[in-house]
Amino acid sequence: MYPFISIGRFQLSLYGLCMATGILIAGFLACRRAARRGGEDTMVLALAAAGVGLGLLGAYVTYFIVSYPGGVPALFQEMRAGDFHGLGEGGLVFYGGLIPAAAGVLLMARLLHLDLGLYLDAMVPCVPLGHAFGRLGCTFAGCCYGIDYAGVGALHTAYAPEHAHFPVQPLEAALNVLLFLALARFTKNRRRGMKTLWAYLAGYGVIRFGLEFLRGDLIRGVYGAFSTSQWISLALVALAAGAMICSAMRKTASNKEGAGR
Repeated sequence: MYPFISIGRFQLSLYGLCMATGILIAGFLACRRAARRGGEDTMVLALAAAGVGLGLLGAYVTYFIVSYPGGVPALFQEMRAGDFHGLGEGGLVFYGGLIPAAAGVLLMARLLHLDLGLYLDAMVPCVPLGHAFGRLGCTFAGCCYGIDYAGVGALHTAYAPEHAHFPVQPLEAALNVLLFLALARFTKNRRRGMKTLWAYLAGYGVIRFGLEFLRGDLIRGVYGAFSTSQWISLALVALAAGAMICSAMRKTASNKEGAGR
């Protein structure tokens, strides 16, 4: 693949470029969506700053926990010996960033006394769109590669150039775009609030669980029958389903109480 492009004497990381592009496009659309709902651009930026900042930190730290050779103890041992090269070789684990990012947005919204439903409806659908650009960056970098595959669309990566691989990164990018469109329609005419977040977590959890069977990079960790990401996917789908069931039960109980008066 093409992890870098050369501009004069400089090399620009296509992974970083795609990730930055995704953040900017998702942020722009979130601002537009918030404005149409009566929200403010500055508040979207404040929420996005909290989410992106904590998300990147969580994704970076999680890489060392689940993917670094030898784990965190090996990294600390290297650092005690004066070897800090491992810090520069760290990657980003999406799930490791998703949970801190969501927590950061919810906490910032509470601190700023914002209408949480409005901003969740505006911002959450844009997350998978930004993520799609990140997965294109993975395609260029050659990381997160797929299982051995010699059919249509097979890719060769810098990490395992001797094999052709299933194009799992472009497939995830395409599915993320479809998830964005589905969530945009879900929030088009009605306020959904937390339901938007639950719908996203459930939708992406299902997508990610299935795609993990097509991944070939075992560095991400496999525990028992499933990978780390599959276990997290199952937990998020269960959490989202439970939250939506509880919400429906509360609404039913409230309607019955109102009808009985």
